[in-house]
Amino acid sequence: KTSPAAQAADASEPPSDNPPSEATPSEPAAGDRPAAAAGEEQIDPDALARRGDAFAARHDFEHALADLSKAVELRPEDPEYLYQRALVYRQMGRANLAAADLDKVITLNPDFLRAYLPRSEIRLHEQNIDGAIADLDTMDRLAPKQSDLRFVLAQRYEALDRFSQAIAQY
Repeated sequence: KTSPAAQAADASEPPSDNPPSEATPSEPAAGDRPAAAAGEEQIDPDALARRGDAFAARHDFEHALADLSKAVELRPEDPEYLYQRALVYRQMGRANLAAADLDKVITLNPDFLRAYLPRSEIRLHEQNIDGAIADLDTMDRLAPKQSDLRFVLAQRYEALDRFSQAIAQY
């Protein structure tokens, strides 16, 4: 049995070259450990999210998804964890799950600017042009006028033949 402090430290370590399933019996992988018993310290969701991001950066999406899903489970009302998981779902080609997480992010925090661009791209891919434009319009309203996002927004408006809105971004 590892101490709660050791569990928290393990959760903040970057991923090794060996996936958790290859851990030795004396050192169970973070995902293989049972949840902390009542009264014990919980695993830090921020550490899980950082480790999930590290897995995603290495294109190890299954392990990234496991860590980010656990972070979401521990803090379901935190839009940042849902957003990170949505990006992993999207990279895995699971647009419907990514869109569901992005919808929840925006429900939890309508000013969460970063969630609108990937959702608009998913909507555009699904031929939901009105939904994509609505997301772009929300980004236009929320983004600072000197933001680098303005260039991306202009490109998306141009792709939708919304030239006056595209020009307004420059």
